Amino acid sequence: LNYLINERNYSCIKWVSVNNEPHESWSWWKAADGSPQDILSGLQAMKPEMDALNLPCKLVATDGPFKYEIKDEAKYLPFIGALSFHDYGSVFDWWTNRPYMQHTETALLKWKDFARANGNLPVFMAEFGSFLFGIEKDTDGPARWISLIHDAELVIRLTNAGIDGMNRWSFINRGDLDGHWEMIDTWDAKNHRLADSITPHQNSYYVYGLISRFTAKYSDVLKTIVSGGTDTTTFVNAEGKPQPLQRVFAATFRSPKSKTISLFIVNDSETVREAEIDLSALPEGVYYVYELNQSAKDSINVRVEPVRQISENKQLIQLQPLSLVLISGYKLKADEKGIVND
Repeated sequence: LNYLINERNYSCIKWVSVNNEPHESWSWWKAADGSPQDILSGLQAMKPEMDALNLPCKLVATDGPFKYEIKDEAKYLPFIGALSFHDYGSVFDWWTNRPYMQHTETALLKWKDFARANGNLPVFMAEFGSFLFGIEKDTDGPARWISLIHDAELVIRLTNAGIDGMNRWSFINRGDLDGHWEMIDTWDAKNHRLADSITPHQNSYYVYGLISRFTAKYSDVLKTIVSGGTDTTTFVNAEGKPQPLQRVFAATFRSPKSKTISLFIVNDSETVREAEIDLSALPEGVYYVYELNQSAKDSINVRVEPVRQISENKQLIQLQPLSLVLISGYKLKADEKGIVND
């Protein structure tokens, strides 16, 4: 860290994890007998060394699978600057196995209260993705269209629940390493060599790319109300009570400097849904509509660009099955850079 920050002048290093996913059987953070060991000793060793060098970054913990209960995490508080988790296990609420996304939302609220009450710490989802359709080396499960709709919905729902940051694993993984996660195609599997050209992975790049391109650093999250968008079926929620099954979710980001609005809407159902969008609480202006639906999942000519623009306060739109819609004050062509600081 000292070399990277003070000799190579990296200014982007803000958070440090001692070890990826400690406490787990697959982790290499283990005791001499091969059993998983607590990350506390690593934090205790690192913190004074970082302080002595006056490094402008902080430790995170536990950087492991998301926990739904707060047990002995308080012991990490003297050494860390953020609570950090990974989440690959959450499923759509309409699945029959757990943990539902609503369980993740409910647990996150508890973790956020815990973090804010103990040093006003941020809470990050440092890795997330989907194991809905398998995680084997040669499967395309994490990169399927429905898996990316899951990931988009998770971003929207945890944003509204108060998450401070999320990082999808991963944009640039090479296909010869863990290709089931890659968002760019780099590997010629038939000939077992790097491909002659690098192209976006069709099923996954564009969905999460749409979210990341239009979300500025340190964006505000505005209150967004979704009325309707449920099925006639019910499911047992995180509190053990039956409730209508929600299928449409939305979150609104506002850039900190320009105050530009980006409203994301996901429809995780298999049916078209008519929606009335009410923008009357937002600043007047022109808003641009972007859409990604199942028709794009096998296309080789996807261009993420506005499909139309709206200027009325209220607008009727159709939400296609398993789709992500963006209504934004930003007008970006496919070949323009995304929003970072604005």
